[in-house]
Amino acid sequence: MKTALSFVAGALLVLLLQQFFHPLRPAPVGQPIDSVDSVTPRIDALEARIDRLQRELEFARAASARQVVPAPTPQPAAGGQPGTAAPPVGGLDSARRYLQLYVASFEREPDGSEFFRLAVEGLAAELVEEIAALVRDGERPFALRKRLIAILGQSAFRGDPRVRGALLDVTRVGPGAISVVALHALRRVGTEADVGALEASFAGLDPPGRAAALACLVELAGASANASLLRLLRGATDPEVRAQILAHVRPDDVEGALAVLREGFGGDVPERLAAAHRLAGMHGAPFVALVESQLAVERDDRVRAALTRSRSALSRLPNHHPLQATGQPNSDAQVDSVTAWATAQPNAGIEWLEVGFDRPMRGATLHIHEVLAPGAVVEVRGVAVDGRVHTLWRGTDPTRVPGVFSVPLQPIASPLRRVRIVLDTRLRDGWNEIDAVQLVGPDGSSWATTATASSYYGAGQRGFRSR
Repeated sequence: MKTALSFVAGALLVLLLQQFFHPLRPAPVGQPIDSVDSVTPRIDALEARIDRLQRELEFARAASARQVVPAPTPQPAAGGQPGTAAPPVGGLDSARRYLQLYVASFEREPDGSEFFRLAVEGLAAELVEEIAALVRDGERPFALRKRLIAILGQSAFRGDPRVRGALLDVTRVGPGAISVVALHALRRVGTEADVGALEASFAGLDPPGRAAALACLVELAGASANASLLRLLRGATDPEVRAQILAHVRPDDVEGALAVLREGFGGDVPERLAAAHRLAGMHGAPFVALVESQLAVERDDRVRAALTRSRSALSRLPNHHPLQATGQPNSDAQVDSVTAWATAQPNAGIEWLEVGFDRPMRGATLHIHEVLAPGAVVEVRGVAVDGRVHTLWRGTDPTRVPGVFSVPLQPIASPLRRVRIVLDTRLRDGWNEIDAVQLVGPDGSSWATTATASSYYGAGQRGFRSR
């Protein structure tokens, strides 16, 4: 409680300073200065406002100590209108009282009281169920529900089932701006367990709601997002809705992305056009093959043009992209090479590179071709064909000069579909780059053909990298 009220007090201090100084800033050069007579009423109004905020702050301090204080007498504001007095505190729980007063403030002000909003935000952990009930109440003002949803959407409530349930209930009501607000909040605090409910409510949303729901779903579903999108796509009949779904395909799940895009290419022109455009954001040989196969059968000029542009984009693999670690080695191991995967930042802690192979196979050894600053590998995990994740190796990477780190893998019964290489980039100064990955086992050997990563240099990068 003390921490919350300290926050409120600090916010009020900033508000007081802004209110006092902003209206009295000097006039720009060349403009006449206000006369004393014109400034005096503004000063009176500011003094009345300061008095009111001071009384509210005193009330907040008293409430935090659970003290009973008499209600201050309302003071006339500028122009002879009655001022706002701080409310009395009695036996009611002060946190709930703040919420009641915040709700009541919307009867006087369209956006409610900023003071009581700050108080409710500071006490939100004590008021989750009460706030959730107000959010669900469709009879309440939109502005009130919007601001309460923003409070519930804070990271402190991530995973809270009471919050997630309230936000999902709002989306189930159907189309409307409040559903979009709730979906934006759910994207911050929801979990993968909410994906099914999002899929169930998707059909009842309007276009803005569907866009927000898709962004939320992809965020919460993570690696299984494309499977969810495929279910939505198969359940939708409107070509425009199907096109909207196709625009959200995730490129990191190659098999899932291919399944969704192929489903899209089986539809009408809007869907095929959306799938063709989305291919421009993909990388790798499987997507190139999909473009070529579609160009061989597509007859619509717009779709063909989009496929041609995507084919051109697919041929330009970004520097340091995870897919630079696929195929056989092609980098100078002694220097910083754009044809090797590199993390977004050096010495940034735990990062990972996950590679897949053209066919599942049992693995005995993983050859990691390390470039520039080797020695940061700390773990290797494998994803078997049954979806289970296994720790195949954990230890210290002995590589001290650029070259090949041959990792002995813990044997497992199932063939491996993907392998994740985990690095602690703090162990070696500089960029710990990987040029190629080869899996060797009783079934033969295979170079990586697909790759995703925790980050890569150049993706949303700011600043400069020394070469």
